[in-house]
Amino acid sequence: MKDYINALGIRYRENPRLVRGLDYYTRTVFEIIPKDLGNAVVAGGRYDYLVEELGGPPTPALGFAVGVERLALLLREPEDREELYFIAFFGNVHAYALKVADLLRRKGKKVELSFRGGGLRKQLELANRMGASFAVIIGEDELREGKITLKDMRTGVQRRLSLAEL
Repeated sequence: MKDYINALGIRYRENPRLVRGLDYYTRTVFEIIPKDLGNAVVAGGRYDYLVEELGGPPTPALGFAVGVERLALLLREPEDREELYFIAFFGNVHAYALKVADLLRRKGKKVELSFRGGGLRKQLELANRMGASFAVIIGEDELREGKITLKDMRTGVQRRLSLAEL
């Protein structure tokens, strides 16, 4: 979890004294407190033994709750984003894919991450059905080089770009 948070550059503070009100949590608990609001909008944690205590098989899990009213206070009017960037990724590159998605979103781009798996052909077909303008292709090679492959879905032209060029 911390690897993904760090990859996105999200600031966080570890608090070993943080306790959630329910006694079935084990080890990790968390709260998301936006600086604009000052109160938790999302809170939850791990509960590795809860399913077993209820008579089921050992099933480590994670759960959370969202304060809908508090979340609504943070919403802004959507910007007009005509171009959709579809991110297809393969292999153990999840944190890098999240970093690329965050970079594009910070530039005002609409981004859809594909967690469905499957081969490149299937993911590009999905990008086409979604009306994506561009497909960002990320695999082990792109991760190793610190680059992405950008495919223009209208023309079919592909280019290898650094994150700075994106």
